[in-house]
Amino acid sequence: MTILLSLVGGLFTAFKIISSFIVSIIFRERSRQNEGNNRIIRCQLLFAYLRSLPFQIQKILMTLKLYKEHGQSENEQRIHIQRQSTRLYLFLLILILIILAIYQTISINMFTKTITNPSSIIFKHLYAEHSDMLICPCSQISMN
Repeated sequence: MTILLSLVGGLFTAFKIISSFIVSIIFRERSRQNEGNNRIIRCQLLFAYLRSLPFQIQKILMTLKLYKEHGQSENEQRIHIQRQSTRLYLFLLILILIILAIYQTISINMFTKTITNPSSIIFKHLYAEHSDMLICPCSQISMN
């Protein structure tokens, strides 16, 4: 339960960061479109933006702080500790999500299916395929 709550909190934080980033991009793009609809310039701006995107993401991640102490002065050492804590938190969050995804893909889904009054052919087929997991609530197995 604790892991689930921390995952949800981490995802909300990530969505908060990503959504503000996307909204700022949309507003910037709309303001650029209002200035002029020159297609070549827009394509060049888009390519320039896409080229600078990894650096902008790196800058955001390097300066990101989720743990902020209110009411205390922030010196360089506290800011460094807060950033390191944020990086560790995000790393562990991503690691846990990857582990959960891998576990979900490799876990065997078992289900119970009740077949009432099976014919002898169906029973023999089920017994041949699932003899170790087949459960019969009857006191004896016999067909009339």
